[in-house]
Amino acid sequence: MIKALLRITLLLLLGTGLILLVEHFDAQRQARLQSEQIALQLDEIQGNLQQQFDQLVSNSEQLAGELAATPDLLHLLHWHPIIQSLSDDPAELTLSFTREYKIEAAFPVVGSEAVMGIDYFLSPEFMTSIRRAIASRGTIIDSKVTLRQTNRQGIILRTPYFSLKDGYAGLVNSAADLQIMLRKAGWVPEEAGFDLLIEAHSPQQTGLDILGDPERFRRSPEGPRVSVPENGYWELRAQPHDSAYSTARSDFIRLSGAALLALLIFYRLYKSGILAGIRSNRHGMALRTSVVLMVILPIVLLVGAVAWLSYSATQQAAERLMQQQASELAWQLRARIEAFFDVPRQAAFAVELFRNGVISPAKPEHMLSILLSQLRVQPQLTFLSMANTQGEYYAASRPPAGSDRNVRLQFATQETGRAMQVHWVGEGNQPSEQFVKGNPYFDARHTTWYQQAIKQDGMRWYPVY
Repeated sequence: MIKALLRITLLLLLGTGLILLVEHFDAQRQARLQSEQIALQLDEIQGNLQQQFDQLVSNSEQLAGELAATPDLLHLLHWHPIIQSLSDDPAELTLSFTREYKIEAAFPVVGSEAVMGIDYFLSPEFMTSIRRAIASRGTIIDSKVTLRQTNRQGIILRTPYFSLKDGYAGLVNSAADLQIMLRKAGWVPEEAGFDLLIEAHSPQQTGLDILGDPERFRRSPEGPRVSVPENGYWELRAQPHDSAYSTARSDFIRLSGAALLALLIFYRLYKSGILAGIRSNRHGMALRTSVVLMVILPIVLLVGAVAWLSYSATQQAAERLMQQQASELAWQLRARIEAFFDVPRQAAFAVELFRNGVISPAKPEHMLSILLSQLRVQPQLTFLSMANTQGEYYAASRPPAGSDRNVRLQFATQETGRAMQVHWVGEGNQPSEQFVKGNPYFDARHTTWYQQAIKQDGMRWYPVY
């Protein structure tokens, strides 16, 4: 009997080791298969992205060459085959054209109103890249910008064109939404088993994070590269998700292995006659019974331990996922809050423009043009307004949410009978002829913010009204 119990104990130890070994090799195999699958997906995404970039550069350079040869083409672009092939969605691709530094045309026309009339001299955040384009006389890339027509992250390619007599003549700008580009390239976040991480490198700048957390990018294995203008490249890497499927496989291996091992041990106990000896003994617990319990009890403990480990692994995976999501949300909130507190600085800047005579209430057209430019420079701003001592009201605004990010002008003056009029913005920052009627009688002197500003005699937050 002692030999039989020793064999059973050895079987228990070997079986436990075999279960753990099978789980280990299966986990390695699954990780290898997942890595191979992700590598194939990254290669596919890289190839599709490269095609998109090559097509954008080719179209931009073709249009720039034709504009350099025929400057009057700027007013006939809506008939051009490249323009005709554009999607109706401005987020997918917006082509805009400048005469020197001011945007004179943008396509598709519907949805691109937010970029019409932009003067890059009033947008210093773009002038660095524009100077690079003019100096290189070739296509350059802004790899990480907030698109004004969508208020989402995207890229802008800029290709300058030149006239024979006067030199620099203007720019061809190709703006595309990053998420739409990636979806067209084959990466669908809801279906992919990994997070895509992208970092941009160029002679001017290295390590610009385009997508994802830079720390996670550094921890991930190297991936394929997409060539971009200015002798740069985007490197694509992947961070696999915590796979619920792998946890299920681990649970299955542990539980099925433990159950099979338990059946095998009970069978060996039965074949060796130990269980029969326990049933025939009627004089209390014999030594044989104690030894058998010492063998059976570890089996029960093993099954319980396997179940607990599986539950613990599932809980840890869920906790890691929650921490990751919380970290990403905190990063997004921080960016939003920092942008929000830039609004008071923008208000102070507008006040200084009034004090220094750069803009004046006596010239409302010029004033509204400046307010529109500030809205376009600062995507977090949604409303800039001014009221004079006669109660006349002028404002430039954009919807705070939704896909429509086009700017608007609204005013209630003595000329309108104090009736509020809301206009769309046409070329040259001019209000459209058609308008929407608002409040039939609006006197800014009766508003909370006007009264509080007069009372405080300075910059103050005011309550929502």
